Amino acid sequence: METLSQNRQDVVRCSKIVLRLMNLELRENSNDELARGDVLKSVQCYMHEAGASEEE
Repeated sequence: METLSQNRQDVVRCSKIVLRLMNLELRENSNDELARGDVLKSVQCYMHEAGASEEE
């Protein structure tokens, strides 16, 4: 039973790492797109309208 529980914890931990890395990659790509003059995404429009920062 411990092995199954440990495997699940490992899967969750690894999944969180992958998602964090993907989020970083998407953020970098998004900034590059804006620098080229591409259209803002809906989240970026909301952030602009609400005066929110990326940290929020």
